[in-house]
Amino acid sequence: VYRDVLARFSAHELAGQARYGLAWCLYEGGQHGDAARELDLLVDTPQLAPELARSALELLVWARSKSKDAAGTVEAYGRFARCGAEPAKLLGAARLAGAALKDEGKPLEARVVYEDLLRASRDRDVQVSALIECAWLAIDAKDADEAEALVRTTWKLTPQAATQAALAEASFFVGELRFAAHDEARALALYELAELHGAPGLKAQALYKCGFTRLRNDEFDAAALCFARVASEHAAHELAGESRYLLGESHARAKHFDEAIEAARGGAIDAIV
Repeated sequence: VYRDVLARFSAHELAGQARYGLAWCLYEGGQHGDAARELDLLVDTPQLAPELARSALELLVWARSKSKDAAGTVEAYGRFARCGAEPAKLLGAARLAGAALKDEGKPLEARVVYEDLLRASRDRDVQVSALIECAWLAIDAKDADEAEALVRTTWKLTPQAATQAALAEASFFVGELRFAAHDEARALALYELAELHGAPGLKAQALYKCGFTRLRNDEFDAAALCFARVASEHAAHELAGESRYLLGESHARAKHFDEAIEAARGGAIDAIV
């Protein structure tokens, strides 16, 4: 239908909407390259209505991303960023452009995308999300100092509950970098942040790593408390069984042998069940 409209009424005022409809159908049908070609024609239309131009450019970013056209994705995002897009939609497009650049082995250019978004947006949630994306780039580069500086800065922005879980996850993996470098004090502080604000699965992981870090530091009683909490508060998690074992290990190394035996019994019962 849209092709017929364009063939017969290419000069009609609704032709732009028809081309957008055609591009959307092509995109939804998995023909992302064809969708991008239609959108290229549309966005170059003189005197295109601003709202339709924004919608077309947003879809063009997605179509080029799906087509694995990294340069095209970034180019479309740049145009979309200059057309007065809504903050949430601009963030989604920025993530596509950033991912395309990262996949091309250009993490520094990906970071520029997020930094430009930070400067351009006054939306707090968008700023938080952009900083988190920058933190992930630093984590991937194993730059613990930069990654920690970014997550610490982001926590100061008092993120909404919707983004706290994402920031908690990034904080956990910065903690992993610190732990791998034997910087237990910084690792522990980051794990505690992740445990406090993370989703349930991450809470269990972070609490387990708090216990493991304390065990490495010979803080046996504190380690035992962490492992006991994993076993009781996250009993269905895959780390619960190992936490029960390490609970006994912590008690034994603290020479609390009665508690160690009790923990070992609990682990044995769990294994039988």
